Amino acid sequence: MTDHIMDNIKTTNSQSGNDVAWWMGNTQGRFTVKSAWNLTRNKHEIRKDYELIWKKELPFKFSLFMWRVWKRRIATDDNLKKMKINIVSRCWCCQNKKEETMTHLFLTAPIANKLWRHFVDCAGIKMEGMLQQQIIIAWWKHKASPQLQEVYRAIPAIVLWTIWRRRNAIKHGNNIRYEEMVNQIVGVVRQLIKHKYPWIKRIEWSWLDIISRLGNYKPKLHYLSVNWKPPDNRRIKCNTD
Repeated sequence: MTDHIMDNIKTTNSQSGNDVAWWMGNTQGRFTVKSAWNLTRNKHEIRKDYELIWKKELPFKFSLFMWRVWKRRIATDDNLKKMKINIVSRCWCCQNKKEETMTHLFLTAPIANKLWRHFVDCAGIKMEGMLQQQIIIAWWKHKASPQLQEVYRAIPAIVLWTIWRRRNAIKHGNNIRYEEMVNQIVGVVRQLIKHKYPWIKRIEWSWLDIISRLGNYKPKLHYLSVNWKPPDNRRIKCNTD
């Protein structure tokens, strides 16, 4: 009976390529606990963009919001309409009262565009003609020192969260001025630097100072030179740890 089953498996394998190997979960076509577990959990390839979205140095709400923006899961009016929710659309971020869309809210609205330009111009990033995700990727890939690159990769999440926070404040009768938005973003960046590099003290830097100092940052190395000295004549030295 066993021989008959094995003959069938061999025949199926020869006819349909790697079917048996696929069902067994490995290229050898042999059952293992590891291969069964990998099939059960539906393992996917690691995505670089997800690694850059989730940053442990930032508050969780920033990374979560960044993930929702990346997946276009934000409750803007255009997304609500796609869910068959009929509403009268109104943009809360500017005076034009246009239809609220993710692109307008986070990129093309005057205050959003001005906010992005304040940070990209200092960093040397060109955003002309870019879409929202392209700007995010440009921040992630922008070349800089390792210390400054950590800041650049966090900037999109911080800026997007600040824009969304202002939009909700206006919707509920409050307002956040442009200068306050810039200060909030720089303040979060300072906290990130303190968390990431606790040995850097007194970080009361502006955005230009952050780029300049982290771009040229060189850590100070502290060392203690220990030399062995021979004993005096007619004396014995006992070395201990």
